[in-house]
Amino acid sequence: MVSRESFNPFRDPAFPRYTREQITFAARAWTMRAEEERRSAAVFADLLGLLADANVPLDAVRDVHGIMGDELHHADLCASMAITLGAPKPASRPLWRTGQAPTTREERGSRALEIVLVEGAIGETISSALFGAGWRATVEPHARAALARILRDEVTHSRRFWRLLDALRLDGDDEHLHGVAARGFALIEQTQMVPVLTRLKNGEPFEDAWAELGVLRPEARVEAFYAAIERRVVPALNARRLDGERAWAGRYRMATWKR
Repeated sequence: MVSRESFNPFRDPAFPRYTREQITFAARAWTMRAEEERRSAAVFADLLGLLADANVPLDAVRDVHGIMGDELHHADLCASMAITLGAPKPASRPLWRTGQAPTTREERGSRALEIVLVEGAIGETISSALFGAGWRATVEPHARAALARILRDEVTHSRRFWRLLDALRLDGDDEHLHGVAARGFALIEQTQMVPVLTRLKNGEPFEDAWAELGVLRPEARVEAFYAAIERRVVPALNARRLDGERAWAGRYRMATWKR
């Protein structure tokens, strides 16, 4: 197994098969991916503070700390890939914040549970499916190596967040969690799928080279997203006596998720 310290997919990069325009497009996509990974790190950093009031084992807190570090490492990998493709080095910016912190212990516990369910268990499960689809379609070896590393971590994150959800969940909170899941589904679909579906509806072109360089095709993104919901997220909710089908269907009736 390659250690994080020695892992470097960017040795001797060369992209003779691709045009400047194709490489520039891919570089922008990798930059956006780096920003999203930094956002995830910030959310999980906030979760660490919230868990201080929660009755969870210390190894669960350690897991979240490790996940936050993984997300920052993913951001570095994606930014390095973007730079390798010619993008400018991203400016140093503070981590994205998740809004005003809850004040009471009850509010903090509720917020922690919401993050674990939506951003963690559901979000990382979907993310692992999307990274898996991207990795399978990628040809360029540097991009493929970066995606493989991120995919491995995301699969582990998903599993750990489902376990943490079980540790945080209290008897009698099922109805609340149904609402949280439905609002989370609504936000995730609006932010991740609606722009992709709009692109498909408009018939915007997509070049094979972009997929080879690590940019997921819109059709593949849609397929991976909804398959992850149907085959992985909904069954995982059902296994915890939460009606996954009802939560998914209820996203149409929910207001936008509040971070």
